[in-house]
Amino acid sequence: MKTFHTASVTQIFPVHLLSYKKAPVVFLLSTILGFGVLRASALSDQAGLPRQSGGLMIRGKVICEQCTGGPIYLGAWQGKDPFNSPILSAIVLQAPGSFMLPLKDIPDGSPVWVYGFWDKDNANGGSTAKPRPSSGDLFGSYASNPLIVASDMGEIEITLDREITFPIILNITCTDFDGGKILAGAQDGPDAMGDAPGTFKLFLKGVPVGTPVWLFAYWDRDGSGFQKPTTGDRAGKYEDNPYIFQQASQPVAIDINIPVSSGNIPPNTPGNPSPPDGSVNQPPTIILSWEGSDPNPGDTVSYAVFFGTDASTSQKPIIQTEKTFAPGTLEPATTYFWKVIAIDSKGAKTAGPLWSFKTAGTGPTVVSVNVDPPIIFNESKTPLLVTAQVTHPLGLAAIASVYIEPKRTGETTNPPLFDDGTHGDQTAGDGTYSRSGIVDASKAVGTKNVVVVAVDKDGKKDVGFCKLEVRNKADDSVTSASQKMHSFDNEIKDQTILVTYYLQTSPPSLSVFADCSVGLSLTDPLGQVQELPAFSSMAGTFEIIQALSGTWNYTVNSNCPGTQNYSISTCSEGTGLVSGIVSDSRNGQGITNVLITSNSGGSAVTEEGYYVMVTPAGKISLQASASSYNTSSNSLVTVSAGDSAAANFSL
Repeated sequence: MKTFHTASVTQIFPVHLLSYKKAPVVFLLSTILGFGVLRASALSDQAGLPRQSGGLMIRGKVICEQCTGGPIYLGAWQGKDPFNSPILSAIVLQAPGSFMLPLKDIPDGSPVWVYGFWDKDNANGGSTAKPRPSSGDLFGSYASNPLIVASDMGEIEITLDREITFPIILNITCTDFDGGKILAGAQDGPDAMGDAPGTFKLFLKGVPVGTPVWLFAYWDRDGSGFQKPTTGDRAGKYEDNPYIFQQASQPVAIDINIPVSSGNIPPNTPGNPSPPDGSVNQPPTIILSWEGSDPNPGDTVSYAVFFGTDASTSQKPIIQTEKTFAPGTLEPATTYFWKVIAIDSKGAKTAGPLWSFKTAGTGPTVVSVNVDPPIIFNESKTPLLVTAQVTHPLGLAAIASVYIEPKRTGETTNPPLFDDGTHGDQTAGDGTYSRSGIVDASKAVGTKNVVVVAVDKDGKKDVGFCKLEVRNKADDSVTSASQKMHSFDNEIKDQTILVTYYLQTSPPSLSVFADCSVGLSLTDPLGQVQELPAFSSMAGTFEIIQALSGTWNYTVNSNCPGTQNYSISTCSEGTGLVSGIVSDSRNGQGITNVLITSNSGGSAVTEEGYYVMVTPAGKISLQASASSYNTSSNSLVTVSAGDSAAANFSL
């Protein structure tokens, strides 16, 4: 027969706050809800009170260094979530110290969760009738929750040291929103950003009661992020600004509308290009088209079209109102770049992205290159499959070879790809060439290009490439009030550093426990610290733009109870352009069909001696070679991310 103990139950905290994405050990205040209340004064000297007839006592001590007056509430719950589990018993203390919490009608061996909070400003007046916590109150929990009910449970200790922060809920509306970002925040306070209008949470920690706070939101039309509004952006504000900050026992909801603009709005960004960006094998007579519009009724839009073989689009544009463009007969096997700028009748402009396509040639075409997996780590040798789709106007029988460039160290020939059902190839003769193998990425952290070259029986060539990310990885764990440090190297300045994280449990950010978080801080090569936002999901990626070169250190920190297991990977990425001329040393004429390759994975084939090559940033070695010449030429050049460099050759 089970033994039960009895106690009355009175519900308090009938209000749901915010769901808390965290393990039970840090799910503290959210467990402080309705319970039966027994005043400490009725217990007299609690430490000396014997166990009441037919019941058990949880004995222990409440520690609160900052508690200077006001009641302290202690309770035991049937489950870890107080919003959805019954309260079993509770008491109210008038000061920190020893306590005895009675348990009745609870079977031996049952788990109970024990929590407490200090009503800092006595917002409940010491009343036991449905008291509620407020912003600024302190809370704590039994460190080994749940406590197992038994005749001898020993003494427990609860420290109240975590401040409760309730959010301001901003309900943002913007009726004509059609892309970009919505930003919301408090003047000189925290910011929140989202991909669309909706609900945003602001935690104003450490703001004194009675402080005026100006609340605002704006539509960031170009999606640039946490910056001040620019031309074309629209702002809204809380109608009763400033909001006077006050003690709150639940989130405060405030509506902000971003109104429809009465002024001119720039045209929408040109998009949806035809042919698609990066497409190949396009006919020499092609009609380009795109989509464009203007948000202002009655506005007419003109389009400035830039077109040519120069990626800088420095040529003079064609101005027209049509959303199609006929460039005339194009050269075979040539990459063309184009860009469209929309201009409305009031002169406002919106530029579209740079697009490109390649016309079909008389020789082979590398349609696409892929690697599987696309991301590997520098911790060990890794299996890798490279595939390339290759076509030829005379059929696959005209293909002489398909291979990876450059050669591996110590080898005299390039690694070939196969279309015969071997070496990872799935189907023989279908134009998909493959090669599987093991790569050693232990010293190759960064974003690399895997380059594939196709050569036909007449010696005509084409190249294609894809990105392969080689990342530095750290699998570790961090405990409460501790931190772990790791480091990685960024070889080239102005690259973008990608920091990707994964947590095994949901992070505690964006909850009522706003001060309980797991996050990162980075220290750049000059010793400057860059704080990153707290982890807000199980996985995510941060970007550090235009990063300095050198050794970076990052620290994973946690102020949440329990152990957080994490996996952090880092990678630097960035590309630049190399261009130049390959000429014949005997007559100075430009040479066609010369293959230019780099040790970083970039490649290009010359047309009438000229070439333009996209390459990962870095100090790279270039080589120019042609089957009709017995010699090759080498050059060493440094390419910064987002910049260009020149390298000329003579054969």
